Amino acid sequence: MGCDDPSRGTNAIQTFTAMNPDSPAIFRQSTSVGCQVSQHGWWLLCLLLWGSSGCKESRHGPLSYALTTRNGDTEVMITMCERDAKEVEIPSNLDGYPVTQIWDGAFNACTQLTQITIPEGVVRVGEGAFMACPSLKSIAFPQTTTSIGGAAFMNCSRLEAVTIPNLEVHLGPETFRGCHALKQVRVAQRYHAKSELHRLGLKGRFAEVFESPRSIPQ
Repeated sequence: MGCDDPSRGTNAIQTFTAMNPDSPAIFRQSTSVGCQVSQHGWWLLCLLLWGSSGCKESRHGPLSYALTTRNGDTEVMITMCERDAKEVEIPSNLDGYPVTQIWDGAFNACTQLTQITIPEGVVRVGEGAFMACPSLKSIAFPQTTTSIGGAAFMNCSRLEAVTIPNLEVHLGPETFRGCHALKQVRVAQRYHAKSELHRLGLKGRFAEVFESPRSIPQ
């Protein structure tokens, strides 16, 4: 998980556990590992995820990122963002390689973030990636995004609209918990079921916010 000081990860663990005591252990583990990485070096994360392939941490404006190699392909993962960032545009390429992932908690507790642009090519958005970003009002993902992790927008209290055009996207548990201002989420029809509303943290009272991607004006 990305965090620019140790307290961000600790707070994230406490918040998620308190609101959802049955949360998957993997989220708590990834949160803890990420903060250790920011303190002790990216070699630990590389060792856990990519073995001997290695990676390096670099900077681009308010963003930190890791250049990684997996199965012979080099790609970029956004690992964290400065907490006081307000408008952020993630580039589609960094160091000549495609940006494909936003790591767990990368934008966690960026309390002043009002706008985020995510480029085509981003496939995975990690758990708690935008958790506790109270100034964020809308977010749109590209067609290439196929996975959005649990608690990705937890406690984004002013978030009103989320656009997810990919019909095959996987949404993790508690994705929208605490998003009390949410008015519109554009996702596939299979997420409209009451059971899915509960799983995503919507408790059924936001059923009207769901809209099929096919109804989006071209």
